Amino acid sequence: MSHFYDGKRLIYFDNACSVLKARPVIEAVNEYNNLYGSCAGNRSVHYLSLKVNQRCDESRETVRRFINARYPEEIIWTKNATESLNLIASAFRFHRDKKDVIASNFEHHSNLLPFYLLQKKGLIRLKIFELEKDGSFNLDKFSKFLTKKVALVSMMHVSNVTGGQLPIKEIAKLAHNFGALISIDDAQYLATHRQDVMANEIDFLSFSSHKIGGPTGLGVLYIRREVQDLLDNFQLGGGTVQRVKIKKGCLAVELLPAPFRFEAGIQNYSAIFGIKAAVDLINQIGYVAIGRQTALLTEQLRTALAAISGVKILGGETSNNNSLVSFYFTRRRASLEDFNIFLNNELKNCLIAVRCGHHCAQPLHDFLGTSPISLRASFFVYNTPKEVELFIEALQSYLKKI
Repeated sequence: MSHFYDGKRLIYFDNACSVLKARPVIEAVNEYNNLYGSCAGNRSVHYLSLKVNQRCDESRETVRRFINARYPEEIIWTKNATESLNLIASAFRFHRDKKDVIASNFEHHSNLLPFYLLQKKGLIRLKIFELEKDGSFNLDKFSKFLTKKVALVSMMHVSNVTGGQLPIKEIAKLAHNFGALISIDDAQYLATHRQDVMANEIDFLSFSSHKIGGPTGLGVLYIRREVQDLLDNFQLGGGTVQRVKIKKGCLAVELLPAPFRFEAGIQNYSAIFGIKAAVDLINQIGYVAIGRQTALLTEQLRTALAAISGVKILGGETSNNNSLVSFYFTRRRASLEDFNIFLNNELKNCLIAVRCGHHCAQPLHDFLGTSPISLRASFFVYNTPKEVELFIEALQSYLKKI
């Protein structure tokens, strides 16, 4: 991968935020805009509409196979993982004697705030299960945390800060034993790891297209068919209803079945074209090759950082995930913000894109009691060991300069 900006070569280490778009994805998006540009569904039945509908069905089937869902109608289009999580929170039918939701203290804000809003309205009780300081998940402790009042366990699969991975299959089994359903935020997992929702007994799964190299503005929500009737509608509008009547001044509405009753309004058709190309590309490269490359780079960076005085890795020196590393400075004069500026402005031949901040995971940083922010370098298959070397050289140069 070679991109140049202002004569400098880009080194892109912000893949946990968004994977760069490959040519087949761009071409798929352009195909929709250039050749079709029409609605899908039953709104129109002309040639262009039928072609778009066919391609959208193909994309839905591709995503179904990608996560090993059983039925295409279990795949719901949203605008991103955040909307998917909000849909679950807002549509889930809680009961008076079963309205507890469990999340962890390592979550992305998007898996906390929708439930916080419900709790603020007095509709649920949000309970936070604390992972250990090293990021490990104590299953025995979790089994004692569960009660029959828990309706939903909603957790990340992989931390977007530490890279730590949760034992979601075991978590799901425990949740189901207490009559609770399991929702998994897979946004940080799918670019580098294969998911199997049936084998892992997942009820709800959320992820974003752009995190796997697809277009922005498209999310996926998997809802296991057997639990779809436990959700009310998040939104209603065009494309969600079979029949609307007015009887004696009142509306009578017959909804369409899933997935359509969850997909109100016109969809992001160009992105739906694009996500198929992104999934096809991951399948073509293969998770073995992707995982091997990202694991190599992660280990290379962790080893180098561990040898530098004044640098502390979040989540310990090792992690059971293999695509990202977050760290902070313990030196008084060293600043992550300044180093981020240094990476973009002060290097002679390249600019290095990383993520600097709390990564929408402030409770995690608070819990670790280290730094309110961290700097994260995250990898995909197009990154190289030479790029990691240049990053380490830049870090050493910055520390020497201050």
